[in-house]
Amino acid sequence: MKSLTLPERGGLLAAGPLTGKRSRVLRLQMGDVEVWSANLDDQPIEAVRVMHALLSADEVARARQFFFDRDRRRYIIGRGILRMLLARTLDCAPHELESTCGPNGKPALAGGGGPPWPPASDRMGRQAGTPAATWEPMFFNVAHSEGRALYAFTRVGEIGIDLEAIRDLPEWEQVAESAFSPQELAQLRSCPVERRREEFFHAWARQEAVLKALGTGLGGALPPFAESCFKVYPLAAGPGFAAALAVSPAARQPGPVLGWGGAAAASDYKTTPSTDGDAPTRLHLS
Repeated sequence: MKSLTLPERGGLLAAGPLTGKRSRVLRLQMGDVEVWSANLDDQPIEAVRVMHALLSADEVARARQFFFDRDRRRYIIGRGILRMLLARTLDCAPHELESTCGPNGKPALAGGGGPPWPPASDRMGRQAGTPAATWEPMFFNVAHSEGRALYAFTRVGEIGIDLEAIRDLPEWEQVAESAFSPQELAQLRSCPVERRREEFFHAWARQEAVLKALGTGLGGALPPFAESCFKVYPLAAGPGFAAALAVSPAARQPGPVLGWGGAAAASDYKTTPSTDGDAPTRLHLS
């Protein structure tokens, strides 16, 4: 069986055959926020096979529904990376994770943050047999656009992330007038004319990140209370993209975006290690 290599701050983390079992746990501390970025298109066919083996039956069925092979590959890679990133923190195999959805389709882990069963071993530093309901919660959100994906994780409240390709959108001014708050609209109009379209997408990403954190569905106006419920951070997603993150006020400011990508061979799926000590591996978007 092929072996995997999972990304780690400052280097590579060994993994076992397909189960994704790791040699040590990388825990997301209470208050921390992690954001990962990945290029879903720049992956070898071997990565697609490996990721496909990690998916649930429902995810496999969903993958079959895509008409275009490009979209199917993006879905498989995106879901596989999400499972690996969750597994590295929850100390379980990626294929063991079970997800559910809220009323408006927001994904969440069944059981609130750990696998939906009493663990057979002390995976989270608790006694064996601890009910899943007592585990520390794990909140996450995913965004993707034009073959790019962003993943956000925290343990301190709902989280939302959005990624937008800055593109031609003839009706962006009408969309802004119908969806933005008076403050956002005034800020947009204060920009130089040549920068307004780009600023529209940054403002749109901020709004969508909050809506995704709320789990109320996309494309609408923000409720009056929403802005006071979350801290919103712009994210550097590379030229041609706008991105934003919405987190609980109790969460710490996120660090640099971590990068999933780089070297990948037929027998190993891995990220290029950082060259500056303990600094996180960064994804350089082009």
